[in-house]
Amino acid sequence: MGAILTGGGIFAWNFSNSDKFCVSCHKVMGGYDVKLKQGPHWSKHCIDCHGEETFTDALKVKMFEDPKLLMKYITGNYEVPPHAEITNEFCERCHVSPEKGNRVYFDVSFDHAVHAENLECETCHGRVAHGYTPMPTGHDLCGKCHLNEIRDPAKCSFCHRI
Repeated sequence: MGAILTGGGIFAWNFSNSDKFCVSCHKVMGGYDVKLKQGPHWSKHCIDCHGEETFTDALKVKMFEDPKLLMKYITGNYEVPPHAEITNEFCERCHVSPEKGNRVYFDVSFDHAVHAENLECETCHGRVAHGYTPMPTGHDLCGKCHLNEIRDPAKCSFCHRI
């Protein structure tokens, strides 16, 4: 009996971490699985970004959060489209490197460290998975927050090497 429970538990754990399991509920997201395959994270699995990092955290989610989500699904009481907040910590699982500091892109100097203190990665990078659209560049991107600086010729050297 113990072997059956152990085997069943292992199967349930593995299946609940599979893309097939996630898509069984998240089909309400309107083909996001197809859109994911078009973005830069095409080789990732749902659990890579939406899962917990440690076994203990994953166990807590499966025991306490997942049953709540199941009830929302059964009752239809959920946000459409469903959106899971992806914090910087999720992105930094893969994207932490020495490159995160001051970098030069073409002729523009950009310091991720300064911006990451106050912004979420999604602020600039947008949705890099579901509903992927390439992020804007240059003034189209930076102008979202720095429009006054972009319009002031005296401040070009703040970003551009001249």
